[in-house]
Amino acid sequence: MNNYPFFSVIISTYSMKHLDKSIKSLLTQTYKNFEIILVNDNPSNKDKIDELFLNEKKIKIIHNKTNIGLTKSLNKAFQFSQGDIIVRQDDDDISFDYRFEYLVKEFNKKPRADIIGSYTILKKNLTDGTGLVIKSPLTHNDILKQLLKTNCLQHPSIAMKREVLLAFNGYNETYRYAQDYDLFLRAALMNYKFKVIPKPLVIRLYGKNNITTLKRKSQLLYAISAQCHYLAKQEKHQLNHYIAVFLNVARLFIPNIFRQFYACFKLF
Repeated sequence: MNNYPFFSVIISTYSMKHLDKSIKSLLTQTYKNFEIILVNDNPSNKDKIDELFLNEKKIKIIHNKTNIGLTKSLNKAFQFSQGDIIVRQDDDDISFDYRFEYLVKEFNKKPRADIIGSYTILKKNLTDGTGLVIKSPLTHNDILKQLLKTNCLQHPSIAMKREVLLAFNGYNETYRYAQDYDLFLRAALMNYKFKVIPKPLVIRLYGKNNITTLKRKSQLLYAISAQCHYLAKQEKHQLNHYIAVFLNVARLFIPNIFRQFYACFKLF
């Protein structure tokens, strides 16, 4: 990989609620060597998306004939991409204009990481003040320690070398949710290196219509499946690995309000 890698940003959209602002935050990046692969997973939005983005040279638009879901849409975007680095962003996320500059610097540092994330800022809406900074472990070893317990990497902040997705033929399409967590665990098994930039590079919008909110139990079930697959491939098992799976199973039966209470004490 050269010092000025070509980025491919892969985005799938359905509701388009903040898509215009999300795309604008990419087009105004200070680092210009990139393309955007936009997959429209809602056929009824075709005309609107074409009207907004068809004449933008940096954007490749793919219209799904039917709704196929996020995982398959991301894989379709990856198949059409050309980048050395694959960057993730959801259609309701906003990248700071220096995001790519930071990613380039990190990918060029030695020892080089394969998967790089960052801190993010969580907001209910774009006018919600400064928001809440969501942090992640920074170093490869610390990330690995936390990764089996929980998905400590924030998918919308992730950028990865193309070879990572190629090694697994993209995201696992049996995972309708938690496809990112499954990918990270499989990458850990293959000894790919992780790193997190200790600075917010993305704003994440979180509301009652967010997938994580609406499909919490489904997310957990798929996460538990990913954990079990990881354990099955591990030669050495530790007690805390099994405890992590047990705690996730327990979370299935805890209402959101109590889960948030327990989170304050870092129990779940």
